[in-house]
Amino acid sequence: MNKLICDKCGTVNENGTLHCRQCGGQLTIQQEAKASKTGRWFRKVLKRALIVFLILLVAALIGLYLLLFKTSGFPAAEAPPEDTRAVERILKDIYQPRPAVFQLSAGEATLLAGKLLEKSGITAESGMKVEVFIHNDRNTVSIALYSKVLDAISSRCELGFYTGDGEPKLKYARFGELFMPGILKEAVVKYFEHQALKGDNTKLVDRIGRVTPRGNNRIVVKLEKD
Repeated sequence: MNKLICDKCGTVNENGTLHCRQCGGQLTIQQEAKASKTGRWFRKVLKRALIVFLILLVAALIGLYLLLFKTSGFPAAEAPPEDTRAVERILKDIYQPRPAVFQLSAGEATLLAGKLLEKSGITAESGMKVEVFIHNDRNTVSIALYSKVLDAISSRCELGFYTGDGEPKLKYARFGELFMPGILKEAVVKYFEHQALKGDNTKLVDRIGRVTPRGNNRIVVKLEKD
């Protein structure tokens, strides 16, 4: 677009005038610089690429959130036995400082874990619960903790331990659906401990000396002397 600009004061004048309406000076026709066709195309492509990138980023963040904080669709632990007397007997002796050996099914272990949470002051109203799974075919015992992150977001973290002739060793850790590698694995362990292990239960876990698989998805747990 052409503009009539005064050489003296720089005022832009309308077409059809001969002298500057501001100062009466001589007018000069100047042409407004136009963006090149290539420049316009490049900016258009860049804008579209930025929009696509932002959409993909938001989708990736939403997907990651859904995977990390997924709490449904997992197998449920075996139903606790109707007769809980064995668990009650274990609960009476488990905090004693002497060595102990006891045998548990997955259901009994889940029931016992719930009782231990109550002993450490974690009530059912908090929404926190623990499930224990025994996989003797893989020599693995896994413990899943359902709790809330920052007391607001429901979460599920799971620790899997290799069982054999000695002390259980951490085999894997996952948060939601994602298995955590390296340093993130330790972060899940710390989160689990912070949420579920309080008071005497911290010492109790330290006393576990051996977990041995037994037939029909049962385990034998040996506690060392306090």
